[in-house]
Amino acid sequence: MELLDDCITSFHRILQTTSDQLEYLNITWFSSITTLPNSIYTDLVQSLSHLKTNQLKHFTLCTGRDSINFPEEIAYNHLESLTEFHLLSNRFNCYINEKSLNFYNLSSQLVNTTVNFDSLDLLFNFLNLSNMKPNLLNLTLAITYNYDITGPFPVFKYLQSLKIIPNHHAIVNWVLATQQHSLKVLDISCSLFTTGNYKIKNFSSFIIENTSIEILKLKFTYSQDIIKACKLISKNKTIFELEIIQNLFINPTEIDLSTSAIKYLHIDQLSNLKLKVVPLPPFTLSFKKGQKELYTRALEMEKPKKSWINKILGK
Repeated sequence: MELLDDCITSFHRILQTTSDQLEYLNITWFSSITTLPNSIYTDLVQSLSHLKTNQLKHFTLCTGRDSINFPEEIAYNHLESLTEFHLLSNRFNCYINEKSLNFYNLSSQLVNTTVNFDSLDLLFNFLNLSNMKPNLLNLTLAITYNYDITGPFPVFKYLQSLKIIPNHHAIVNWVLATQQHSLKVLDISCSLFTTGNYKIKNFSSFIIENTSIEILKLKFTYSQDIIKACKLISKNKTIFELEIIQNLFINPTEIDLSTSAIKYLHIDQLSNLKLKVVPLPPFTLSFKKGQKELYTRALEMEKPKKSWINKILGK
């Protein structure tokens, strides 16, 4: 506890010296030696509530606690300045209630946010609200509550980037059952299965018919799913950048994207094993850092407008 107290004291000292200029704040709040008491979180929110009104532009809180309360004092104090607002708990159990939803209703500057709801009605309210927010372009949608899903997933009007963090494959099927025409970036943060009980059955029609997505990020557990997904992606004419995340169970796999529109292929091996995914020509290895590799289509070396390259390079 003494070490924890020292860390908290240091944070308050830094906060005091930077409070007048502070615009971007990213707090990672974990402890491997003790359970973090709720009083620390309360004290943190209270301290940040004393910043000048509409000073913060970017606020992210990532905590090891299983759940945290919505920090209304911070959100409403910077209502007219916040462009990014993210709350991430250990199990993504930072649920937004009806009172907290009002922050999103009143905010006009928000461009990028992460949300999670324990009520399907509140989720629908937020998604419909997003279609009245032309500035809200990037959304991470964490769905960790077991909804009894009814009704179609809404069509986005302005949203350009969507990351889905689901608790079940049925959530992904539900989202992909609705075609989206404003999205340019889609990130599905769960393993994609093309067969079996956990098959994402709507992936095929969604990808083949979509004409707006340019960047696609997928995660896989089995080699056969990568091969089948790449065949489907090759039928899409707008995706020029693909990122594949593979886990330990992937066998050595060659994928053919020669007939696709893809120019940039990122592969994250997620292990030190030599087993890996390799694209067939015309793709060649252009960059490697650790287990991350970037392949580019031959004679197509220009940098895309929006890319995961900067992410890999740490820029």
